[in-house]
Amino acid sequence: STWVQVAPGLVAHAGCRHPCLHAGAMGASLDKADCLPLPTLDEAYSVVELLDGRSLAFREYGDASGVPIIFYHGNLSSRLFMPSWDETHEAAVAAGARVIAVDRPGYGRSSLHCGRAYMDNGAELRALLASVKGLAGGRRVALLGHRSGAPHALAAAYVTMVPGMACQVAAVGLASPEWPRTGKHGICPPTPADASAAVTASYDSLRAACEELWDTWPDRSRLLAADLVEATRQGLSAAEQDYLLERSPWDFELEDVSCRVLLWQGTDLDSGEGEVTAQSLGSEALGAAPVRQMAARLPHCSASFIRGETHLLVRRRFDDILAALVDEVSRDERRQSKQGSAGEEQ
Repeated sequence: STWVQVAPGLVAHAGCRHPCLHAGAMGASLDKADCLPLPTLDEAYSVVELLDGRSLAFREYGDASGVPIIFYHGNLSSRLFMPSWDETHEAAVAAGARVIAVDRPGYGRSSLHCGRAYMDNGAELRALLASVKGLAGGRRVALLGHRSGAPHALAAAYVTMVPGMACQVAAVGLASPEWPRTGKHGICPPTPADASAAVTASYDSLRAACEELWDTWPDRSRLLAADLVEATRQGLSAAEQDYLLERSPWDFELEDVSCRVLLWQGTDLDSGEGEVTAQSLGSEALGAAPVRQMAARLPHCSASFIRGETHLLVRRRFDDILAALVDEVSRDERRQSKQGSAGEEQ
């Protein structure tokens, strides 16, 4: 087999305030305990060049003529996250969704953006809409954010609300900006050292999970490992940024998000039913209680709090989430078309 080294070595990215852990060199001859099999997946992806010289990578899935849905992955994931449960694109095709999965800055093939803030997503989304075939000209789109990607989707929608373009946002397993203010779960406030320790523990846990599943669930483990390897291609700086951003005051107000937001949240951790482990990637910060407060602050939010689910509900309910987004965008397009026809008659 071909292997990729995952025993971390300390490196620093130019311009960053603290070092990150790097995934290491490919092709090294290592013991299985220190490395993961390097999956072979279709590496087709596209790149948008941003005005500041950075690159934003993305990959498309599903129905090429369907409703565009920009997907923002969570912490320690990449554009390859979706295939880990929809490898053949059946869910996306069935829903009529054209999923455009981006590598958020510093993950996968997208350039690291040191000092980034949530509001920076606006310029990136504008560049994506202007560059990707079929997205220019103000067509309705949807944004789907999972976990750490959810506030990025909300901020992108807020910044990019331009005349002629409407967008719906789906947030799944959302982190809440209330934690820094309340000190809930001991987050008050985090430091770069806290971020490094937490992200490293999450990374180690994910790696261990992939190794444990390799013999008993090889297909799923192959996909999860591919996503993890790609996510950490540049190290862990992007994941550390996510950790700090989530636990610091956000740079936009939820009350100012004027688009419609569909929110899905599992309640297991809210009721104490879910077991919090290292493998849950900081799930102690994903209970439903603070997210209920956040949903109340969003002016146009339809929230679904689902018992028996955790933040992993995106995998089990992906069909429903895509279908809901496609329906929202399609209804909005029909409504806009009727308004345009009525205006012409007058």
